[in-house]
Order: sequence, then structure tokens, then C-alpha cells
Amino acid sequence: PPETGLYAAPLALIGYAIFGTSKHLNVGPSSTVAALSYSVVVGLASVGSDDFVSLTVMLAIMTGILLVIGGLLRMGVLADFFSKPVLDGFIVGVAITIVVGQLDKMLGYEVEGLEFVPEILLLLKDFAMVHWPTLMVGLVSLALLFLIEKFFPKLPGAIIVLFLAIIVSALVGFEDMGIHVVGEIPAGLPELGLPEVTADQVLALLPGAIAIALVAFAESVATARTYASKFNYKVNADQELIALGAANAGAGISQGFVVDGSLSKTAASTDAGAKSQMVSILAAVIIVITIVALTPLFYALPEATLGAIVIHAVWHLINYKKISQYWKVTRLDFWTSLVAALGVLAL
Repeated sequence: PPETGLYAAPLALIGYAIFGTSKHLNVGPSSTVAALSYSVVVGLASVGSDDFVSLTVMLAIMTGILLVIGGLLRMGVLADFFSKPVLDGFIVGVAITIVVGQLDKMLGYEVEGLEFVPEILLLLKDFAMVHWPTLMVGLVSLALLFLIEKFFPKLPGAIIVLFLAIIVSALVGFEDMGIHVVGEIPAGLPELGLPEVTADQVLALLPGAIAIALVAFAESVATARTYASKFNYKVNADQELIALGAANAGAGISQGFVVDGSLSKTAASTDAGAKSQMVSILAAVIIVITIVALTPLFYALPEATLGAIVIHAVWHLINYKKISQYWKVTRLDFWTSLVAALGVLAL
């Protein structure tokens, strides 16, 4: 449900602000770990079902616990030994599956396939069912996102397009035209607590939680080190594990999904003048206000625009140069990266 994105942020931001060692790292929902979370849970429950939400929440909590354990065991040294080719290939594969998973919102019809290749074949087979007004809204939204990124990179393109779409949808009456809108988003703070899952489900989530913990730590510590070097201070990798663990546990307990340190959000907040984690605490307060009082604003948001925002968010992750660059370095790195990408799509 749309509100889980809001639920994931406040305690994650505060958790990292308390335990983290980076002055600039912005922790919260990101395209990379959100995509990984989806890929883990989609094989265990129907998308949008209560089980899907419960497993997603439990995955965040498990990821947080694993990260805290890693920090207490002083496993921060692992940051120096991650296989970047495998991570790069893995993320490219996951990003492609997420783009395909959003096509139903853009086209205005759904198919039953959950696996990558069957879903593409079903989308092609049923293409005559496309709802053209929905497709037009999705394509215009996507075009605006890329144009803003290219010509006005400092503007928050996703927010601008989101509110433009809401205004036009409300004025023109997209819902009456058969264009699906988000609808009512419950106002009010989430109930804090653990989801109801079985021991078998926890075991099924464990491999995914380990993978997400590794990727989240790798991406976060790389961003934290980049800005620590730029502003001449040091970050502690072991403490970063604990801080990321606290952030993920907080996101899960508040009924959200996995989070990590976002390079794009860190860059945006630093460009805007961020000098400490007080930015994260203030952001958490503003998000809580949004959850309590501002959710009715999102009723008329077209799902096609939401799909376009997700596609745009992960599009930069589909970077074939990340894989092809290894060909010039060592063929083994190239093939392991390619196998990681194709493995996600095939399996």
C-alpha cells in the first residue's frame, strides 16, 4: 500500500541519526533495496495481499537484526571485500524486473504472470487490452521526469510530476475516464509492532535478508565514505552496520520496508546545505505531519504516474556499462557480473 513508503521513513531517519557516524548520509527508502525486497517477497505471497505486507515488514526487521549483529561482531571490514561485479550485475537484473513489473500500471491492464519472461509474454499477448488514456498519462509523466532530470537536475522532479498529475487528475476527472487512481490513503500513524508470520516464513526470508543486508551496507558505506572524504572526517564501518540495522528495524516496526543510505538523496540534501543529521530528524518530523494530516492530497494520483516514477527511479540502475566495463579489466569479472544479471531474470 502507498502509505508504507511513508511509514518506512521516520524511525529509519531517527535510528540512523542516533547511531550513525556520517554527518551527511541520508537513510530511507531507496530504489535499490526496495527492488530487492520486492524480488524476495514476490515469490512467497501475492502482491498487495496481507501476507505480502507482513512478509515485507518482517524482511525489514530481519535485515535490521542481521546488520546489528554484523556490527557487534565487527564485520565492517567486509566492506573492503565485496565483489562489485556481482553486485553491479545483480542490481541491473533486479532493476529490469521492477520496470517490467510496473508496465501494468502504465498500460492499464494486468496479467497473472509473476516471473520475468512469462510476464513479458503475457503483456505482449494481451496488448490489445491497453487503455490508451492510461498509457498517455504514464508516458507524459515519464517524459516530464526525464526532461526535468536533464534540464533542471536540482529540482525534485518526482514531487513536481506527482503534484502536477494530482492537479490535472482532479480537474479533468481521470477516475471517471477509467484511469486508475491511488484512492484513499489512510491517515494516522502506523501501529508499532511485529507482523504475524510463521517460523517457516522467517526461514524462507532469511537468504533474502542476508542479501539485502549486504547490498544495503555496501551501498550505504560507499556513500558515507565518499562524503566523509569530501568533508574531511572518518566513518566507522562497524558502527555504520549498527546504525543501518537500527534504521531497518525501525522501518519494520513501524510497518515499513527495508531502507539504506541513498546516494541520490544524500547528494540532494548536501547540495541543499545539510551539515549534520539534524536534517534527518527534521525530515522525520515533516513526514509524520504528512502521514497524520496530508494523505487526502494523494487521492487523485494516477497509478500510471506512480508507475512512471518507479520506472524513472530504477532506470539509472539499468546501466549496461557497469557490466561491459569489466570486459576491459578482466573477463572473469565480466562473466560473473553478466551471470548475476541474467540469473535474476531467469530464476
